[in-house]
Amino acid sequence: MLLRCFRGARSVRGCTTVVAPLPPSEHIKQLADQILALNLLEAKQLSEHLKTTLGIKDPPMGAMLAMPQSAPTQAPAPVAPQSQDASPAEETPKEATKTQFDFKLEKFDPATKVKVIKEIRAMTGLPLAEAKEMSEKAPCVLKKNVAKEDAEKFKAIFEGIGCVIKIT
Repeated sequence: MLLRCFRGARSVRGCTTVVAPLPPSEHIKQLADQILALNLLEAKQLSEHLKTTLGIKDPPMGAMLAMPQSAPTQAPAPVAPQSQDASPAEETPKEATKTQFDFKLEKFDPATKVKVIKEIRAMTGLPLAEAKEMSEKAPCVLKKNVAKEDAEKFKAIFEGIGCVIKIT
């Protein structure tokens, strides 16, 4: 066990204990190998399942930008002066095009509730009870960060059974 102290620490409060990690068990190695063997779609499904099972929510947009930065250890590098013949068009950043969308169920015909629940389950992979709750919460976002092509495909399916869908 090592004791690592922060610069200027005068007591044990400014220190942390660093314990050498134990080697992973055979079970953990096998689990890691199985996860590494997943394709991209399976990895995404695993991620979504773990998020819903563990109750983890996605951070709000820009949350990483708002986090305070630690003090730099070195002085910042000097900035080279800009040439005066640079055009203003080069200085303005280009607008980012949106590639991920939220798929929102606005409303649906109560007579088609069973079909709506089936489609929610097919799209999200949720169990029956959670899909039913989601349908009862309409209007609600059924799926976040969906590619435009997938969102349009899902929209056609849901509109085919009488739902009003909004892609944002």
